[in-house]
Amino acid sequence: MKYEIELIVVGGLSVEIYTDGGYTTQDIDFVGVGHEKVTTALKDLGFISHGKDSIHEELKIYVEIPDSVLKDSNSKYIKTMDTQDGFALSIIGIEDIIKDRIRALLYFKEFLIIAREVNRNKLSQFKFIQFLDEQEIPYTLINKTIISLATGDSYYGISLFPFNMIYHYEHDVEEYFVPAKEEPMEFNELVKFLKQIKVSEIKKINELIEFISLIEDSE
Repeated sequence: MKYEIELIVVGGLSVEIYTDGGYTTQDIDFVGVGHEKVTTALKDLGFISHGKDSIHEELKIYVEIPDSVLKDSNSKYIKTMDTQDGFALSIIGIEDIIKDRIRALLYFKEFLIIAREVNRNKLSQFKFIQFLDEQEIPYTLINKTIISLATGDSYYGISLFPFNMIYHYEHDVEEYFVPAKEEPMEFNELVKFLKQIKVSEIKKINELIEFISLIEDSE
């Protein structure tokens, strides 16, 4: 049966083709229009549809149509080659594969940097709460992130996770604790603000500042 379907090989299979099997995969990714027509053709070939994937249980081959068009790619780089069965096979250009791999690497590195920063800040917050407990400094944890410290007739909010921030207590607003600035604070900004707090407002404020500084130095 002829389906008149035009597909472009992308993903791992395209890398396998260009490397002559130096890289292997059991996943086949195509880009092309007419998803329902493609699914029907795959069913006729013995594939079973599982969500976005079509799986051939006997051959252990997985087929996915991630999109109908090539995104962030240049069609002039598409390569056409003939298979041993006499079919014409369109493959994403190697230039676009390289660009895609570079983008993926950059995004992954960016993700690792963010993940490390989040974990570092979470550990800093945990150490800070431990310090408050050990020093018997009264506090309340608001929304699992804001550490509220009483100052007599008001409160200060401090957060080291997910980012550094000082909060002002305002009883006439819905959220009560309002961030001192719109974007996350640099560590030196946070310390500078804390140094303005008097001992009469928060007991052991100097010890608190010293401990926070030690946390930053140890990271």
